[in-house]
Amino acid sequence: MKFPKRGVNELSILSELRSKYCLDAKHDLGEVLGSMTTKPLDVAIRAFEIFWRSNLNDPYTFPGSSIIEREVIEALADLYECNDCSGLITTGGSESNLTALYIIRELGFSTVGVPKSAHFSVFKACKLLKLNIYELDLDKDFRVSIGSVKEALDKGVRAFIFTAGTTELGLIDPIDKLGRVINEYSGLIHVDAAYAGFVIPFLKELGLKVPKVSFSNPAVRSLCVDGHKMGLTPIPNSALILRPPELIKYVEFPARYMPLNIQRGLLGTRTAGSAAALYAVIKYLGIEGFTEVVKYVMGLLKYLIKRLREEDFSVPVEPDVPIVCIEVKDPDKYLKELAKRRLFVYKCSLIKGVRVVIMPHLSRYDLDRFIEALKNVRREIG
Repeated sequence: MKFPKRGVNELSILSELRSKYCLDAKHDLGEVLGSMTTKPLDVAIRAFEIFWRSNLNDPYTFPGSSIIEREVIEALADLYECNDCSGLITTGGSESNLTALYIIRELGFSTVGVPKSAHFSVFKACKLLKLNIYELDLDKDFRVSIGSVKEALDKGVRAFIFTAGTTELGLIDPIDKLGRVINEYSGLIHVDAAYAGFVIPFLKELGLKVPKVSFSNPAVRSLCVDGHKMGLTPIPNSALILRPPELIKYVEFPARYMPLNIQRGLLGTRTAGSAAALYAVIKYLGIEGFTEVVKYVMGLLKYLIKRLREEDFSVPVEPDVPIVCIEVKDPDKYLKELAKRRLFVYKCSLIKGVRVVIMPHLSRYDLDRFIEALKNVRREIG
């Protein structure tokens, strides 16, 4: 497209945009099976629309927005058992992980222990920040190896990133056990709970046993959770929780032209719409509402695994949270053929296969349609 000399009328522009939007996968049609995004709640969209013009980086001009951000951070700190935390709203898990790693670097750490199963944003952030990576092995169940962490500690590594809901296999690293060991060495942990941050706290409400993830673990110094995943908000939305609260000072930078002389966060302007959307969902659902959402997706998880195994598909890993890796011979071919049928999944690399993320917009009907398509693809490509 060349930059137009004259403006075009609004109807023409919107018509053109709608035609391009038709190319995108639709959550409402059950076409989105691999992305960790879902249809936001209406209340979240309306809240976003009220505050999208306000800038979280200017609490002097937009004090109401600043109050909302603070209250969201307080609510999430409470959910994760922290009585003395600060934090900020970011654009997503990638920025939250980058910010946490920046703080780790500023605290004086030069090397970070990172499991092979960590999200790509962690490796990218370490490259940007010139942090050394000590790659941690996985155990036979694809969680970070406790033995590998102990070896890292013996070699002087003191900062670690673990995942609560790994991107490919939906597993929770044994953070509670590891925290006790790392705390003995005065080490610290950042928890990437971007996807499962709005799942894990509510599993215990359903009587399900999962590894404990919270700030009750003394080694946990930061944790991120995304609103635009299981938090049911519009994109972009993430929250980074920090302990002690003074850690926030590491991401406050001089901005002499601004009324308060500082700018917070590694990026610039931050829309208050994100904070308002997450505020609205937290207030609207509460613990009981989130528990019902998690109960629904965990039910779909159980149903999908059962149906896949009935059709002789291999699901080699029992996930902790609603992510399923289906072992197939040629994942790229499966992705291509499924996309032709308007079904969009992602790949697994730790186990050669395709990955489904069960989000609230999906139904049993959608999963049955996916399984039929999967069977047809298997017949076609062998």
